Amino acid sequence: MPRQAKHEQKFAGKDIDHLLDIINPPGRAGRYQVFVFIILCLVWSTSFLSTMTAVYFGYTPPHTCKVDNESQIPVEYDELRAKNMPSSCSMRPANWSLDGTNGSSEVVPCQDGWTYDRSQYEDTLVTEYDLVCENQHFEVIMTIALAVSAPATLLVSYFADKYGRRRVLMISFFVDRVAGIFFSLAPTIPLVSVAMGIAALAAGEFLPMLIAFELFPSKYRGLAGTICDIIWNAVACTLPLIGYYVRSWRMLILIWNVMAAVIGVLGFWFVPESLTWLISNRRYRTAEKQLLRIARINKVEISLSGVFEEDVYLNKMGDEEKRQPSVEGKSGGDTGRRCGRCCCVRETASREDGDVVSKEKSSLGLVDLIRSARMRSITWVISGLFFVNSLVYTGLYFISPHLSGSMHMNTFLMSIVELPAYLGVVFIVHRYGRRWPIVGFQLLAGAGLIACVVELTDYGRGHNWINVATALTGKFGISGSYAVINLYGPELFPTKMRSTGVAICRVSEIIGQILVKIAAWLPPVLFGGLAILMSIPVVILPETRGRPLPETVEEIEKW
Repeated sequence: MPRQAKHEQKFAGKDIDHLLDIINPPGRAGRYQVFVFIILCLVWSTSFLSTMTAVYFGYTPPHTCKVDNESQIPVEYDELRAKNMPSSCSMRPANWSLDGTNGSSEVVPCQDGWTYDRSQYEDTLVTEYDLVCENQHFEVIMTIALAVSAPATLLVSYFADKYGRRRVLMISFFVDRVAGIFFSLAPTIPLVSVAMGIAALAAGEFLPMLIAFELFPSKYRGLAGTICDIIWNAVACTLPLIGYYVRSWRMLILIWNVMAAVIGVLGFWFVPESLTWLISNRRYRTAEKQLLRIARINKVEISLSGVFEEDVYLNKMGDEEKRQPSVEGKSGGDTGRRCGRCCCVRETASREDGDVVSKEKSSLGLVDLIRSARMRSITWVISGLFFVNSLVYTGLYFISPHLSGSMHMNTFLMSIVELPAYLGVVFIVHRYGRRWPIVGFQLLAGAGLIACVVELTDYGRGHNWINVATALTGKFGISGSYAVINLYGPELFPTKMRSTGVAICRVSEIIGQILVKIAAWLPPVLFGGLAILMSIPVVILPETRGRPLPETVEEIEKW
């Protein structure tokens, strides 16, 4: 029996959360939201994991100089006089002799290319273009692409806040997929670099998760976030499986991007604009139509009479805003109002479709994230968390091919170990909130990485499984922390700054990924220390368990 839900002409701070609740059947999430949520999580997973495919196409296998005869045996320059042994970057010429009496005693760079170990892959981007030794351009290209994606992420977030989440997500997603397919077909390194640059400019990987969280009221968000992480994990586990059977880097990238594009093409027909964004930007009639449509699909009867009247909603903005007498502008239909609390002039105009368009001369954006002490501390701490988590998570993922044992098995283990962490998060965040679980997972990740020093002992050198076990412990901890902060981050920013806030977190992640590329030689103990250190300032953040998504800075200031 459909339920009847009626609203009085009030719009208190909790009412958006209430609207998200009443369009669900009693006691559970609606079928429409669940369906759209799964699509968004699949889109998010395939988009973000495109970066992780670099583990495969950027893999550098063991290699030695290609030689035509035994007199040109490759050697290690530093150990030349001790013994002759295979080298990856140097060789002795045909007229070589140890003392130089019969020719040159100098070693030279590889003259005729390299011979690669193809037991793991038939070819990678590195082996196809010989990007090794003095030609190690791949890491530089990857670093530049990541650096480009940082400002692009901020630009995408601005467009998402201004023009809507769904529209920007669709453009970003399909640009990324086209760039990925072009990348798999590019015949030269310059064209490969162009494709990577275009993909970096797309930079909208964070938007699906943002829209997904804005589908649900607060009581469902903890469970929804964990389910999305489990979907991510399932998709991540398919990557090493595909990599095991598809040994060509071009075919692997093509399959992955075509698969992601199919999900997007089929799924975006059903993805609506964020209801929270519509209401925050005064698209009331569109929001009302969307609510009624979702309620109809969920077989729930609701009444929205009077809820979206402009005068009613205006009183809600800022919770304490005071309306001034209207002033007639140049255009007869325009009205200017000054909101005393936020000190900015708002201009509203009616549209033919009934939406109210809001133009703020002092718009909420990047500067507003650091304007108040409260928002400043939130922004710095949550950005630091994303930076450290990205640094540790990406570092562990990229070292998986170099651990003891099979490359594909290690990568699979690095993925599957996330599953118990995500399942644990379901119960932990429901009972203990967000802050303390982050602290616990950060400490566990740090302990696992610091335990890597055991590898340097005689016992560790005699037991190759130890480096795998310590890496998996660190990955379990950092995956749990990542799952919680992916949920926690969007809850800490008001609606009109949420895209910008999440984008700042994404930029912090990118900086962490760049640092992994630049400082891969740093010991795991240092990363473990950073994970432990970053757990300390988490305690100053507000707890968001059971709270509705904030719409204004004033709401957060009261937490």
